Amino acid sequence: MNNDNPIRIALTRLILIGLLLAVSVCMLGCPVSSGHPMHNINNEIKANARDIQTKLEHYAVEHENLYPKDIGDIIAEGYLATWPTVRDAAGAEMTMEPVEFESAPHHGMFVYVPIMSDDAVKGYYLMAYGTAPDDGMDVDGDGTNDHIIEVLEGINTDTPDVPLADLL
Repeated sequence: MNNDNPIRIALTRLILIGLLLAVSVCMLGCPVSSGHPMHNINNEIKANARDIQTKLEHYAVEHENLYPKDIGDIIAEGYLATWPTVRDAAGAEMTMEPVEFESAPHHGMFVYVPIMSDDAVKGYYLMAYGTAPDDGMDVDGDGTNDHIIEVLEGINTDTPDVPLADLL
């Protein structure tokens, strides 16, 4: 069989162009399955945690680069109207709320860990709990999954370098 056949070459090129076009269209607009159905909710949780981080940074800008000792201050002072909501496994809306750190999962909740220096909060860690039991990482260094899917930090340049595991 002759591979130099002009019709065969043209068809091969058309098929290749079609495949490239299909992949491009899919990358731009096709929904992609993320595997576990809870991963989409985890993405919502991460986005909400980043929104809370933005509000914390706005707070710091207006408070001499210091963060609140109590994360509830960003609501009390109007930086955030309410805690964000996220869907639970059944699709019902639930409020993300601050909780104390534990290695047990608190699906969709978050932990605020202020970093103190000279009796002021100069930095923080903000951690969000995931929804799927196997998701997450070990943040306290004990070798077990803490179900934390997102760890964000304050961006104040005066933040003391304190490892998260030392604060938990």
